[in-house]
Amino acid sequence: MRLRGWLVVVVAASSCTEAPPPPPPPPQVVVAAPVKQAPVLPPEDPELIAAFPDEVALPEEADTDAALLKLLLADPLKAEAALHKLSSPTNWQVAVLAQFAIARGENTFELDAEPALPVLETDGGVSGPGPAWTSQDATPLLGLSKKKPPTLATLPIDTKVEVSAIDGDDAVVSVPLAQVAIFGEEGRLPARVTSTALVGRVPLSRLASKPPDPEALMLEALRQTEDAHAQLRAVALWEMAWRIERSERTRGGLLNAAWATRRASTVVRAAMARNLAPVSDLRFAWACNTEDPSRAKWLDLTKARPKKLPASSCVGGLDSRVSCGNDDEAEKKKAAATTAWLAGLGLAPKPWLRFTVDARDPRQVFLVTTPLEVADACSDFEELSFEAASGIVRRLTLPLGTKGLVVWVPVTRHLGAEFAVPSATTERQAVSWLRSRGRYRWTLEKGTLEPSLGMNATTFRVSAEVNATTFALPPERDCSCD
Repeated sequence: MRLRGWLVVVVAASSCTEAPPPPPPPPQVVVAAPVKQAPVLPPEDPELIAAFPDEVALPEEADTDAALLKLLLADPLKAEAALHKLSSPTNWQVAVLAQFAIARGENTFELDAEPALPVLETDGGVSGPGPAWTSQDATPLLGLSKKKPPTLATLPIDTKVEVSAIDGDDAVVSVPLAQVAIFGEEGRLPARVTSTALVGRVPLSRLASKPPDPEALMLEALRQTEDAHAQLRAVALWEMAWRIERSERTRGGLLNAAWATRRASTVVRAAMARNLAPVSDLRFAWACNTEDPSRAKWLDLTKARPKKLPASSCVGGLDSRVSCGNDDEAEKKKAAATTAWLAGLGLAPKPWLRFTVDARDPRQVFLVTTPLEVADACSDFEELSFEAASGIVRRLTLPLGTKGLVVWVPVTRHLGAEFAVPSATTERQAVSWLRSRGRYRWTLEKGTLEPSLGMNATTFRVSAEVNATTFALPPERDCSCD
């Protein structure tokens, strides 16, 4: 703050006597305007698909920097297609298009650590036993026992470790590696985790006494000036924030910072990297008679129906829908037998989802439960409507784990729903994919929705940029046309 002031003296003269000078005015203080920082807004967390913002209109061409940047942030697939249409692209546009080709060839859609970025300082402060956190990505974990289960060669940033000893420039640490995660009925974090401890060595220079703060990293990135070194530092800060918090705000900040430095590889990686993790082996259990389904025996009731369930078991493949008056006798007997079997065991629906996911990288699982309804109860051909706007979102934060972490999640519906885990760049991209599917009717085949080959089959189109693992349950029977 600088003080500026001046003294103004007015001398008045008369024909007789000289008047005394007036008292000086108070000094004027000029306050420097504060430096304005762009707000770092928290991520939006709507829980209903209908609550997500409507899609914004996107440019059709990438002939200007502003148009290309907007496309990269919103829809990298459209950005790539628009670049291919340019008749005389600039050197920068050619560089971005070349990086798209490289990323497609590698087929990783991940963001490698950017080379030639300044190394950011950490507080250090780790000098003895106790908790510590990795302050850099790809922190090497050395000296692991070969007798342990599948291990990690490196640790991501913001991994909590327990330091047991200091040995020269290294710290001897223990790291829990999750193998099973069981979530409760609500909350982002698992209620119970089964893990194994990895014991190894980590360079002291890669550890900090407190966890890195993504908010502080983002604010520091926004304060950087426009000189070349500061811009590189901003890219490094945004990359660290993005690796800690895989969200749209950190992805957008990284993409913009990389754009300012004309780092085409980082621009494309940030545009294409999938914040939402893919899953595999998605299974549905109609009920589990235990609070720890990870230790339960899985029974497929499409193959056999035991008279007595094991003490710890989960059952799948159960059709508990009612029968209608116009069903044939075989269907009626089957429904009655199922009802009697459930009553005899005292088994009520308590559904669970089970899937596996690569948890070596800190990403979220985006689980959406969407209601399914019978489109026309009186039709001879059963078609289902996909009520996309009524889809309920649940975000699951994964602990650091193995490549095949087993995840269990309780769900509320045992009929008339599709459970989907989209793997996408952003939540909005996943939501757009879900909403596009709501325009069509579907048939159900062995837990998978297939587009119904009706009048709208020629217009069927959903985003090819989103991969999803799904499992669908038929809705309750509608007997109003008996």
